[in-house]
Amino acid sequence: MMKDHVKILFMGDDGVGKSSLIVSNICNYFPQIVNNNVLEDVVIPTACSANDTCVTLMDSSSMIHERENLKQKILLADSIIFVYDVTRLETLQNIHTLWIPLVIELQQGKSIRKPAMIVGTKIDLLDSPAAEETEYISTIMETHRFIFFYLLCSSLRLINIHEVISHAEELATYPVAPIYDVVHTDLTFTCRQEFQRIFRILDLDHDN
Repeated sequence: MMKDHVKILFMGDDGVGKSSLIVSNICNYFPQIVNNNVLEDVVIPTACSANDTCVTLMDSSSMIHERENLKQKILLADSIIFVYDVTRLETLQNIHTLWIPLVIELQQGKSIRKPAMIVGTKIDLLDSPAAEETEYISTIMETHRFIFFYLLCSSLRLINIHEVISHAEELATYPVAPIYDVVHTDLTFTCRQEFQRIFRILDLDHDN
């Protein structure tokens, strides 16, 4: 059954533009000043969402003293957006070495991983991403198959900001996990059983 309320968490280093991305999406303009380090949760009503779903956008802090609060948000999230700054490639490396391992750590023993995507911000400051950057992201996605999308955006120029949210929403409302096990790269046991049942019903000449 499709979710009627989706919680999307933005994660990443300080200054990568998590809060700006949220505000630009809601207000449709770039905030010159974001007053708070971490925004309060923002709710997008059903009428304004891409899939007629109520969406809550959750900002987060990268500070170590906020780590327990971040962990609670990870547990609450239906999908996760890992955010990095395309002008600071160390923020992309930290997604691989710090933020993804934190999410995995909190899901130890669970067969279904929370779906996620990687978003690069501030593309208005670069002509195009470097080849090694694209290759590095491909490696991350091949290693961690619960990461399904990669998107570049600009909160200043309002480029792809709404697409970021709609993709994250789709990951939660139309989950792959019940059908495909991204960890073992195979159909789930339940899905395989249902397919076999369908085939048996439709095999009218009983030739298997």
